[in-house]
Amino acid sequence: MKKLLIALMLVAGCNHPTTPTKPEAKKSLSEATAQMTSRVNPKDFDIDELNGLTLDHNPFDPGVSMCRTMQREYCKADGSSCWWETDYYTVMDPDKCPIEPIP
Repeated sequence: MKKLLIALMLVAGCNHPTTPTKPEAKKSLSEATAQMTSRVNPKDFDIDELNGLTLDHNPFDPGVSMCRTMQREYCKADGSSCWWETDYYTVMDPDKCPIEPIP
């Protein structure tokens, strides 16, 4: 009975060939919905998270933008452990956050 069930499962699997999935189409950079920037909204952070950041400006002040970096790897001096973090910084007008996060 066990062999019969295995055989049926194998045959059933052969009747439904799988097709490779198509990669999603890349959105056009000119689309209005595609907003590329390293800018982040400070309102998306918990106030305790914001207080734990060292920022040059208050991210809620007019003319101030909060930006993010690419993830960076930090390690203890002895190399015993490492972790990845995204750092945040602020810029004032007329400076803007770069499109791609800085390394």
